[in-house]
Amino acid sequence: MRATGAKLITAFRMFNADQCPLLAAGIAFYTFLALFPALIALEFLYGLVADPATLVSQIETITSTLPGVARKLIAEQLAVMASSPRPVLGIGFVIAVLTELWSVSGVVGNLFGAVNTAYRVPDDRGWVRRKLLALAAAVVSILFMAVVVVMVVLAPQLIAIVGGPAVLGWVLEGLRWLILVSLTVVGVRLVYRFGPHRRATRPRLISAGAVVATLIWFAASAGFAIYVDLFGSHAETYGALAGVAVLLLWLWLAGYAILLGAEINSTFDADQSSP
Repeated sequence: MRATGAKLITAFRMFNADQCPLLAAGIAFYTFLALFPALIALEFLYGLVADPATLVSQIETITSTLPGVARKLIAEQLAVMASSPRPVLGIGFVIAVLTELWSVSGVVGNLFGAVNTAYRVPDDRGWVRRKLLALAAAVVSILFMAVVVVMVVLAPQLIAIVGGPAVLGWVLEGLRWLILVSLTVVGVRLVYRFGPHRRATRPRLISAGAVVATLIWFAASAGFAIYVDLFGSHAETYGALAGVAVLLLWLWLAGYAILLGAEINSTFDADQSSP
């Protein structure tokens, strides 16, 4: 236990030495720029098989843990998306989706670069290879969002079909969140697996860094939402830009957690590989 604590302290020191809080700010900025293109791409694909308004309502449910002003910002943009004509298959549709994917791949490339810094390895992969990897990760990210949306859609329907006592509904709701957290752990672990350009260690579905990053992310999100909704004065300080400021802060917390997890993995992996 003492050795584990020492490793965690080392990881946190390296986290600050590598200027990861500053890198997290860059991740937050690029993620903010790519967030709405990602939602548009998801809306395009979803609109081929269902009413986009349904997607909008489900995404609003997913973002319920965000602070109110950030949730309002996303809801307003989603309302604009829902009022747009439904997409039709064709060259224009393909170009639109590819354009949005290209935008999303930019933030993935930025994230991978920051993770390389946390692992302290140079990324000498060629531009084409890095871009293809980022595009593939962007596709996976949007598919992950689609899976989360499906979970949100199916869970209430399953609860209604099964019926039974209220405690059963609570169990199913808890199971839904458990699956969501587990998927997030796996997703973060994949970032740590394919982001840094280094020789892969033994394959693991999860890692200590991925678990810590996910727990910090969810806990910080809940705490930040409570603080902003109850005690924050962002609306008075930032005015019309309050939603943007709060969303950027929330994205910074996400980047902070992911990079801290990367430093933890790097520290533990270095210890395991040492003679």
